[in-house]
Amino acid sequence: MNKNPISISSDFQQALLAEADNLCSNPECQTPLDSSNVRFSTVFQENVKHVDNFLALCSVCSEKYIAGTIQAAAIQAWKILRLAISGNIHSRNIDMKQAAIRNYPGLQAYFPEEYIAYPVIGGKIYLNIKESQMMLARALGIYEYDKTLTICNLLKPGQTFIDVGGNKGDFSLLAAKITGNKGTVLTFEPEPENCHWFEKSARLNHYDSIRLFELALSDTEGKAQLYLGEKSGWHSLVSAQGTTSNSTIEVDKRTLDAILDENEVNQVDMIKIDVEGAEKEVLAGAEQTLKNNPDLILLLDLHPHMGVDVPAICDYLSNIGFGIYSMKAPYEKLSIINQATTEIMAKR
Repeated sequence: MNKNPISISSDFQQALLAEADNLCSNPECQTPLDSSNVRFSTVFQENVKHVDNFLALCSVCSEKYIAGTIQAAAIQAWKILRLAISGNIHSRNIDMKQAAIRNYPGLQAYFPEEYIAYPVIGGKIYLNIKESQMMLARALGIYEYDKTLTICNLLKPGQTFIDVGGNKGDFSLLAAKITGNKGTVLTFEPEPENCHWFEKSARLNHYDSIRLFELALSDTEGKAQLYLGEKSGWHSLVSAQGTTSNSTIEVDKRTLDAILDENEVNQVDMIKIDVEGAEKEVLAGAEQTLKNNPDLILLLDLHPHMGVDVPAICDYLSNIGFGIYSMKAPYEKLSIINQATTEIMAKR
């Protein structure tokens, strides 16, 4: 591919400078750009004059790219990074986002090792996209897309949303945006670093309706060992080879029923649960909540590879009046439920 800077229209130049925030797109450089030092390098394909095929660099980084000191994969990673930070990625074709996820192993090394606030559907969220494909998918707006659409379609202003296994808080932020100032969002996340960054995101968006509980939900109260995953979304009360490291921390554990009773939360409209193998225990500790809210919608991730008996979980929900549905619109009732089922929507 021709690495030499290419002459492009003034409109493209202005768009690319805005996308780069008038700084060199190399995260380790970030030299202020102006007409004297800016260069526009081809990113993906030769002879394609589209704004997504160019990146704004300073003259020094451009020369390094031409000389081969900066690799083509770095240029591509920085383009994805700039599109994500600017929010422009959300208006782009899904193919571009999926290609970034597919090529993540080659791009990962060139992403900065830092938390950055990315604009997403729920507001702005602090993410470190160097951590994993899951974090990049969040920044690109394609993480758990069906669940995101379900929350957008079914959650209403003023309602109460409970997020069990909040991670960095993407679904809690979305719920806070939808439910508004008259709504309530209760988020449960036991891992301290996840809580730190989620709190920063909530403050950044001025979402005062969010209440974060730094603890794990289960069927009993007391202390528990949290197995720390290799990725921040893999922490679990259940040890499972391949997804958790050998490190543990001690965390508080409570039941959802007890916390809602203490906080006088009498109505719950939607609960999202993603707890890496502890589904049975969380549901058992929420038995009264499940029984006392006839219009409750439950969005549940299931982890059979961590020992979860999927049919048994679904039988338990069926026995207390829930139907088991696909989490994907048009939300058809599931006729086959087995160990290959990894997510459900349950409602009456």
